Amino acid sequence: MDQTYTLSLSRWHKVAERLAREYTETVGAVRGAYTNTTVPAWLGESQEEELRAQSRQAEARLAWAFRLQDGIAAVRKGLGGANAAAGVTADLADHDRLARRLKVLTDLVVVQSPEMVGIDQLKNVPERLPSEPDRYDRRQGIRVRLMGHDTLGKLREQAESVRVEYYALADRINEKNRSSLTLALPADIARAAGL
Repeated sequence: MDQTYTLSLSRWHKVAERLAREYTETVGAVRGAYTNTTVPAWLGESQEEELRAQSRQAEARLAWAFRLQDGIAAVRKGLGGANAAAGVTADLADHDRLARRLKVLTDLVVVQSPEMVGIDQLKNVPERLPSEPDRYDRRQGIRVRLMGHDTLGKLREQAESVRVEYYALADRINEKNRSSLTLALPADIARAAGL
């Protein structure tokens, strides 16, 4: 029998995560039973009975996994509709875009090192420095800074701007995820999700 639950969107996301975790564990157990069961030899009728019991248990677990899939789909469908209605879907696309942009900008800024040699300074690097014989070993290569100081400054500013926008959007998404959604779930699926 289905039970009705009214939860915030963020809580429904947690429900979907819990059900997905239960599904993964259940399918792993089924796969293990169906593909990795071995015996050293035939040990008698009691062994056959135990193996049949394990087979029945694996079959029941597989049915449970499929019920979990149905529950996950129901929650995700409900969340999808609610997210679209609240504008969260579009916000999540922007959130992902900003997260990726921030990562690229941060990665590019962080790797710029004082040991790198600017293009204009490359001609001034001696074959070897007497005090540091291996620092500019031509066989190892000289790390060249292709990024000028102006570009580095602009990227730092852009990274900070993107970070502020990213945080603000995350806060707006969290606010929207406080709205509630009512869904009906079978009692055993709800229990597996901790409801």
